[in-house]
Amino acid sequence: MKGFRFRLWRRFTFQYSLVLFVTALLLITFILIFGFYLETQERRTNFYEAGLDSLAFSVATDYAFEGELAISDSLQQEADARNGWFQIVNEDGAVLDAYPSGSGFSDSYSMHELTTLIDARTIESQHVYTTLFEETDETYLLIYGEERITDELLGLLQTEGTTKEVLQQFNDHSAWGYVFDGDELIQQMQAPHSLRNPSMGEVLLHQAQPERVEAYVQIGESEGLTYVVYSPIPELPFLPLNEVGTTLTWIALSILALALLSFIASILWFTRTFTKPIGGAVNWLEQLEDGNFQEPEAFGKTKKGRWKRPYHLYQELYQSLSKLSNQLRVNKEKREALEASREAWIAGLSHDMKTPLASIQGYSIMLANEQYDWENHETQEIGNVLTERSTFMAKLIDDLSLTYRLESHAMTLQKENVDVTELLSTSIEAFRHDERSIHLQIESSIEKAYVDPKWFGRMIENLLDNALKHNELETNIWVHAFTNGDDTFTVQVADNGQGMSQETLKRLFDRYYRGKSSQERSVGSGLGMTITKELVQHHGGSIDVSSELDAGTTVSLVLPIGPSVENE
Repeated sequence: MKGFRFRLWRRFTFQYSLVLFVTALLLITFILIFGFYLETQERRTNFYEAGLDSLAFSVATDYAFEGELAISDSLQQEADARNGWFQIVNEDGAVLDAYPSGSGFSDSYSMHELTTLIDARTIESQHVYTTLFEETDETYLLIYGEERITDELLGLLQTEGTTKEVLQQFNDHSAWGYVFDGDELIQQMQAPHSLRNPSMGEVLLHQAQPERVEAYVQIGESEGLTYVVYSPIPELPFLPLNEVGTTLTWIALSILALALLSFIASILWFTRTFTKPIGGAVNWLEQLEDGNFQEPEAFGKTKKGRWKRPYHLYQELYQSLSKLSNQLRVNKEKREALEASREAWIAGLSHDMKTPLASIQGYSIMLANEQYDWENHETQEIGNVLTERSTFMAKLIDDLSLTYRLESHAMTLQKENVDVTELLSTSIEAFRHDERSIHLQIESSIEKAYVDPKWFGRMIENLLDNALKHNELETNIWVHAFTNGDDTFTVQVADNGQGMSQETLKRLFDRYYRGKSSQERSVGSGLGMTITKELVQHHGGSIDVSSELDAGTTVSLVLPIGPSVENE
């Protein structure tokens, strides 16, 4: 999965980088267009300060691209809209270009005249504004002048008063005016509602900052009265700064369109690349949730069995899902087999419990019969049967209890150094009544081992019980104990009986599996080998079983000799 994680990181890093690039491109494009718009709007609303600087930059840009210092079309449009004129003057005072041709105060200026032009706002009847700009290490002066209608209207108002003809002139030019006597407003002419009653201080502020009211303000005095005329600043259309600006605008709009298309395409590509394969994986997981552990047919693959391009990145994920499906299917089969074994085990165990119970119940009824006097030998025989049956049932219950105690690690071994020969002899002696042939062989090197004597004996007894129970009477059984040279010793219980099939051998330690001989149905809890394995492991040892049909079985227990290797 390491390669998958790297490819996933690489793929989505690339995709996110692409989306980030497109987003940044969009943002830059919008900033350029918005900045261009703001600059143009600033030029419209604050022409005499920011606007002239912008136009000077336009002239310098045209000169850099075209190699000619001239009044561009955009400047000519500005002049026509405001009824003004432009001149470009070099450091020597020579006029390099003018629009309209022949406009301005002179064809050349002295240094004193240039200083006057820069410092003065009004010369004769002209309102003059200037700005300096540099190009190719030379300084140039851009002069803008205009003769405003406010001058003409102010002259008419002062000489003729508020006659009908004068008011018509005001109306034709959307102008308005006021007459002040000192600081007192005594007359207003066609003023907007918001400017019906200005103070003289407000008028002076409007004259200094005409953009506040979007109108030029001209003030004059005559016969002790102050006359004020307002005329609207001409509304200009949205015009690019120059031809370069027009080109840049089209380029910006083209980039914007391409960026939008790229952004949409990347979103669709990203969605297809990411959501379709992941959606398939989610559907697969939902299928597993519903208990269907079969792999979807031809999922994400071509007819030739190759992964399709969108799915290729996730092939490790699908391989893991395939392994998960197979494992869940195997676990389901094992669980079903275990459930079947458990049910069969419960049925067999119930039968084994009912048989001694039936005997106990039958003999109890017979003993309770008052019409029959039992003789001593009969009572003794019945007592032996009852003892045998009750002992059998107690062993079944003990096996069940012991299994769960071992599995939950609720049992603690009481280990001590004990004589191995004595323990094995005691365990074998318990089966001598069976008249079977059991041979014991112990190496002299084994004297004592660190084990729990009770449960060590139980392990050996379980192995002997199986060997006796599942074989014929003439079967020989050998118990052999020897050291391994690594602080462990081995106890082998072998027989030359009928052996086990590979299926039985494979399931020998399953809790609910009860192997059957060819001669009789197995009785008991079916937990003997499970208990033996758990006890061996609690002693820190291991168990191994080898068997062959009609050749016998050998069970080997490997246990530590001393406490240094115990694993409790």
